[in-house]
Amino acid sequence: MPPHSSDFPVFHLSYKSVNLREQLLEGGNESKLESAIKRRIRDFMNISEDDYSMILTSNRTSAFRIVAESYPFGSHKKLVTVYDHESESIGAMISASEKRGAQAMAAEFTWPRLRIYSSKLRNMIISKGIRSKKSGLFVFQLQSRVINRLIYLHIFQLQHTPYFSTCLILLVS
Repeated sequence: MPPHSSDFPVFHLSYKSVNLREQLLEGGNESKLESAIKRRIRDFMNISEDDYSMILTSNRTSAFRIVAESYPFGSHKKLVTVYDHESESIGAMISASEKRGAQAMAAEFTWPRLRIYSSKLRNMIISKGIRSKKSGLFVFQLQSRVINRLIYLHIFQLQHTPYFSTCLILLVS
């Protein structure tokens, strides 16, 4: 008896070696399905393809490691993370970043409400000097995995300060 058409997979997953810089600059070869997924995510989040690049990975750890291995920590030494839980993927990112010369720092939270110590976070990011700035990679989660609420609105406001050289939002859960 021949298999029904529903027994065949709609798509298949395959390994694709990616150089992040080439992927972002040239776009790489992507399937129609991959393009459709990216377009749907951008439409849902109301973001422009001109403003943001997107790479789909098999898991969180791969995504974090790709970013850490591709970011220019030679000229921007800081890695600031804002996560309210321990994570293998954050550990992989910190490890890869430190191997490349980054200084990793993590935001502190109050107990039991798990709010960010805003003043300490601001001091990690903004220097006291007038023209001095601490530049680097700023990574935070969109939604807390511990208390299941959206992350702090003031982090989005930091993105627009003149002291910020880079703000990266990893949208992984």
